[in-house]
Amino acid sequence: MSRLVEPKDPALNANPTRRIASPGRFFAVCLASSLAAMALIGAFNVLVDPYGEFDTRLVPLDDSDRHSRALKVSLLCRAAEPPEALILGNSRSMQLSPATVRVLTGLRTFNASTAAGSAFDLLAFTRLALARSRRLRTLIVGLDTFMLHAAHPRAELLYFPLVRYLPEMRSPLLAHLARAGRTTASSTAWLSAEQLYYLREERPRNYAFDADGKIRYLQYDEWVEEGRWFNPLPYALESVRSQYVGSFNVDPEPTEQASAALELWLAEADRANLDVYIFLPPLHSFLTAFLERESRYREHMDAYRRCMQRLGGRFRFKFYDLATVDRFGGNDRWFLDGTHMIGPNNDLVLKAILKDVSRSGSRVAVR
Repeated sequence: MSRLVEPKDPALNANPTRRIASPGRFFAVCLASSLAAMALIGAFNVLVDPYGEFDTRLVPLDDSDRHSRALKVSLLCRAAEPPEALILGNSRSMQLSPATVRVLTGLRTFNASTAAGSAFDLLAFTRLALARSRRLRTLIVGLDTFMLHAAHPRAELLYFPLVRYLPEMRSPLLAHLARAGRTTASSTAWLSAEQLYYLREERPRNYAFDADGKIRYLQYDEWVEEGRWFNPLPYALESVRSQYVGSFNVDPEPTEQASAALELWLAEADRANLDVYIFLPPLHSFLTAFLERESRYREHMDAYRRCMQRLGGRFRFKFYDLATVDRFGGNDRWFLDGTHMIGPNNDLVLKAILKDVSRSGSRVAVR
């Protein structure tokens, strides 16, 4: 019985290149293409450096408050002379003026406060400043209750170079792997492209930073200077009221992680012989009264003060409870939204904290 044989395609025999590639070859081509794409994306992101991780300095960093940690590190490290005093804290301390501190103390000062700062930020920025210069003498810290509630550092705090100063939180190997992932990510490439776009176009923003780290509320600072500021912005005050009533209805006790970071920071400040001034930032009186009625605000204040008292028995620092404006001669008028001070309140806070500090150096004008 004869067997049917399927005829071969003569065209296929005549042109071997038309033969189907092997799975191994297909995989190799795909892998090479992917690696090439990642290399191109990575090179682009390194050159633009939107997070300031490689210090290429070819493209200016975003000077809004979206990535305030990267910008603060860049400003701090590029200063002509390293600071002798640091202002630390979260966004509620961002408008404290380094120029005012220099008037009061004679110390060259930088504002290293960051958006949503925590005890981990205090540790990282103090270590960074000490690594750059042993001339650091003073820390002025706006430490609010929320800074004691973080259980881990924010993602931006684990970017280079700050992650180098938090080896307890992330090992060097994991830190480098994470940076490699960010550098080759399409989301970082999008941010890099945005940075290039805004080299020629005006970036829409409400904030900017001076070279000494102080934030400027672009439109509202003009109103203060022109005498047209009368009260907190109503919509902003309402927004903060809604946010804070939820924030003050959680467990009031500091987390173990934040407490450990705070203790480690104070211990290192002691070893470096730094003068540490900690203050509780104020709230607008309307907001305080509302929170006392509608949240666990008083429990939070009690837990916070117990924490300060406990730490005060072990470490060397001065603490100022400035929870309300009457404690430093301020005014409810000078708030942006009920939590963030604007105008004279900032200088009044600094004067209350530094009134007994001996001055050194030459006098400069207050901005």
